[in-house]
Order: sequence, then structure tokens, then C-alpha cells
Amino acid sequence: MSFVAAVRKYFSGRDDAIFECRNCGTVLEGAEWTCPSCGSIEVAEYDRLEYDAR
Repeated sequence: MSFVAAVRKYFSGRDDAIFECRNCGTVLEGAEWTCPSCGSIEVAEYDRLEYDAR
């Protein structure tokens, strides 16, 4: 996990969140700021309980 991802996770206080690229839909590891697949910085955050309900 990168330093930025660790800081973001710490301040969000959310272990039950999923982070997903808004451009390509890739699920990101550890609240990354940049999508490793497409390079987009548009990241959505979802509650894991709501995400799994679909």
C-alpha cells in the first residue's frame, strides 16, 4: 500500500469501503488515488455492505 493510500485509509476511518475507478470500473486496492489500469484519478467510494447487496 502506498503512503498516500495509507493516509487516506487512516483519515477515512473506513475499513468497510470499496474504492472503484469511475472511468473503467477497476476495484482499487487500499484506497489508491490513481487507477493502475487506465490512469484516471476519478475514484468512487462505496460502502461495502451496499456494494455486496447488488
